[in-house]
Amino acid sequence: MSKKERAPKKWLSAFMFFCTEKRPEVVKNYPGLKFGEVGKKLGEMWRNLRDDSKEPYKQKSIKDKERYLKEIGKLKLGKLKGSSSDSEKLD
Repeated sequence: MSKKERAPKKWLSAFMFFCTEKRPEVVKNYPGLKFGEVGKKLGEMWRNLRDDSKEPYKQKSIKDKERYLKEIGKLKLGKLKGSSSDSEKLD
């Protein structure tokens, strides 16, 4: 297994949580938009959103970042434990 396959998925930004939630709505309301145009529409919607309306997405992003840091910490801890046991085998 390669390093990339073992690494946890990077956390999502608040904007990405917003896009995941709102993309189906945009596609339904604007059926003629191409993929890139949907992204532009989502970006426009995000920019026009009030800060207090962005807060739930920001909180999701914070929690996802905590998840990522916890997983990456476990991975690094596993590597440290693995390297110490390897050195013991050599003695």
